[in-house]
Amino acid sequence: MWWVRAEEPVPLAADYAGLATALQLPEHEASDQPAMAEAVRRWLEQHTGWLLVFDNVEGSVALCSYL
Repeated sequence: MWWVRAEEPVPLAADYAGLATALQLPEHEASDQPAMAEAVRRWLEQHTGWLLVFDNVEGSVALCSYL
């Protein structure tokens, strides 16, 4: 399970990209948040059983690039 603060774009991107560190993906050392987020998204597509909680999201459009 991973909790993502989704009320604003900055914490949403940071929390989602932070999953790269928790998963120890090679991209976790990158300073490029979009690259980290893309690596997390690719990893999640290949590994089932995860629950992502997008807390306080204001509409599903904000989540399109994360799902």
